[in-house]
Amino acid sequence: MLQILSPVVTVFVLSFLANRFLVGWIPANLYLCLLFPGVVIHELSHGAFSILTGTPVHGIQLFSRTGGHVIHGQPRIPVIGQLIISFAPLVVGLALATYLVGILPLETDSQWAITIYKYHVALPRVASDWQIVDFIWLYLLLSIVLTLTPSKQDISASSAGVIVFIIVLYILKLNGWLYVPVEAIAFLWYINICLAIIVLAAFAGKRILGYKGG
Repeated sequence: MLQILSPVVTVFVLSFLANRFLVGWIPANLYLCLLFPGVVIHELSHGAFSILTGTPVHGIQLFSRTGGHVIHGQPRIPVIGQLIISFAPLVVGLALATYLVGILPLETDSQWAITIYKYHVALPRVASDWQIVDFIWLYLLLSIVLTLTPSKQDISASSAGVIVFIIVLYILKLNGWLYVPVEAIAFLWYINICLAIIVLAAFAGKRILGYKGG
């Protein structure tokens, strides 16, 4: 159970920290450009899953200087409906990240690997044969990964659904009915490693700029 939930929670924490450290390190307009496609995909995910769950959508703002938002009515599916809508960007974002990692010329270096629980996660290594389009995919990947974290409103609105979901997972786990592919958990830790690299780089950059500014 913990092996399933811990990489998801870690994604939230690292994505939050990455954004926190990037703010103030790079110019505000450049930061907004970095987040733009990720925020648009994030809000479209909310909107799409609102429609799929039969929830009325009253308004949607895909992007602004303060982010984006989707205004929707009461979900027709009690408890779980709000959970699906709130965490839709995580599901969609990870699915797109999986696809982008697959098409990028990234290699895994078995000499530099981390074992987390029973999962052997190799560190990413950049291959030499990059094309211009690959940098576009990398930009999109970074933007999506940085905008995976649900907002405070999403978490607050879906808190009851999260509790129910965890209880259901626990019951399925106890009865041996819960199966999550090892590759899926390993990929989540791979995303976490990439996020950790971004966090460390952003933290170091912010400290260096802060030192020079003093």
